Amino acid sequence: MAERKISIAVIGTGWIGEIRAKACANHPLVESLHLAEIDPAKLHRIAEATRAKTATTDYRELLSRDEIDAFIVCTTPETTHYPVTKDCLLARKHTLLEKPMGIELKEADEMIALARQAELKFTIGYTQRFNPKYAYVKQCLVNGTLGRPVTALVSRNVSRSIGNKIGGRIRLSPAVMEATHDIDFILWCLEELKPVRVYAQSVYRIME
Repeated sequence: MAERKISIAVIGTGWIGEIRAKACANHPLVESLHLAEIDPAKLHRIAEATRAKTATTDYRELLSRDEIDAFIVCTTPETTHYPVTKDCLLARKHTLLEKPMGIELKEADEMIALARQAELKFTIGYTQRFNPKYAYVKQCLVNGTLGRPVTALVSRNVSRSIGNKIGGRIRLSPAVMEATHDIDFILWCLEELKPVRVYAQSVYRIME
């Protein structure tokens, strides 16, 4: 039986949003693409490049469209993640949200509760899980090649270019903006195991 095609809406077509939109436009299982972007010039450019069915500067216009199966929220600044995603979930739409999930823990808890109540798929864009190098490590843990993990050490360098790109939007810690990928990867590798002790140390240098 052939797989069902779906319609997807991308809210926010900036750095990551443009990548998501183009990936959806070229995916064989995406029947139609809908875009929302507050910058009219950018909206027009991405809509033309992706042959989007709908292009609007107000994402709320897309919430009532029955044909849309799922939303991808790529908005900036990150303070918009919670209110926009909450609207998508209240509209009973499956949603992929770019990290960070929320600025406060209670925001994340509420979105999870809304998704569960409506039986919706709701996930965060931890794309490193699909990186072949990361997936290989995971597979080596699953098949026993690396044995049973007992400890994990993560070291991440945030380059000047990345720091300038994300630092100009909102003041968030490196852990919120970048190390969240590492935390997700470690928890993915540990599966049912839960951390007993966590230790973190940061060095700001030029990004202070």
